[in-house]
Amino acid sequence: MKLQQTNKKLLLSLCIFTMSFFAFSGTINFKANSMQGSVGDNNTSTILKGNAWIESEELELFADEISLKGDNYDFITAKGNISGRYKTSNFAFSCNSLEYDKNTGIVLLKENVKIDDEENEISATASVVEYDKNLEVATMQINVIINHKNSVCTGTLGIYKKKEQMLDLSGNPKIVRDSDTFTAQDITLNMETEEISLDGKVRGSVVDKKQEKSSENQDIPEEKKWVT
Repeated sequence: MKLQQTNKKLLLSLCIFTMSFFAFSGTINFKANSMQGSVGDNNTSTILKGNAWIESEELELFADEISLKGDNYDFITAKGNISGRYKTSNFAFSCNSLEYDKNTGIVLLKENVKIDDEENEISATASVVEYDKNLEVATMQINVIINHKNSVCTGTLGIYKKKEQMLDLSGNPKIVRDSDTFTAQDITLNMETEEISLDGKVRGSVVDKKQEKSSENQDIPEEKKWVT
């Protein structure tokens, strides 16, 4: 009898979970090793544990654990081995901690964060990243490293505007491009044109490509051999 009641409660939770997602943002698929949930006027939550996965029309998310809260499951948190992708913008990410508010469209990524703009061949790592889905803007903080084509960009704060293809760097920012190096208080990189704007305490070093190539093509003297 108790087993039947438990199964009925689990089935009820699954039905409410599925219907709530269907009403809010279309069909949501999900799976996990286990699930627990509670339903109430002001306390609706569902927790997926072990190989948790959810997928909607715009987002796919994997994690060790995924929690969904709110009247319409508007708030999503996840932890452990997180990876995901916004399918509408080809924006992928991985981290160890995630908080997502569907009302604002803002996702907060923490701990060993890596993001990839697959469409524009841009990858970045940072300690914390806040991504605004509506504006398509990623604000990266602490130990920021951004790779784009032949440029490596570093700083304490990086703001990547996906739509405009612009990157703003501050906090000891530096861009290394092949053999060239640029530093300043603030750096802006146009990722379409590769144009760099430097502001405040500008420093840099640029290698003459013609001279560098000529130097590489010079004959290397034969190694001396000593005969005894």
